[in-house]
Amino acid sequence: MDEADNARREIAAARARMTEIAVELARRAEPERLKQLGREKADDFKQMARERAQDKFAQVKGQAKERVMKQAYEWNDQVRQNKGRPLIGTVLGALLGRTR
Repeated sequence: MDEADNARREIAAARARMTEIAVELARRAEPERLKQLGREKADDFKQMARERAQDKFAQVKGQAKERVMKQAYEWNDQVRQNKGRPLIGTVLGALLGRTR
């Protein structure tokens, strides 16, 4: 009988474990829980996408600012280089105009 009792206890323990597993699986499959899990995943994805977009925007903004500043410096240099030319042309024109 000892073997029969052991077998019954093992069967009862196995049934109890199976019941716990079935209850847990039922809990995990509840529609409200699945909806909440889906909302959390969607929120996480939106947050990640938002952060990536902000990082990319900052990167592009920085590159654009660098390009604008570079162009501004180039134009400034061109203006400085050409500043004296109109003055020289005016002086030469005036001198040549007097000699005729």
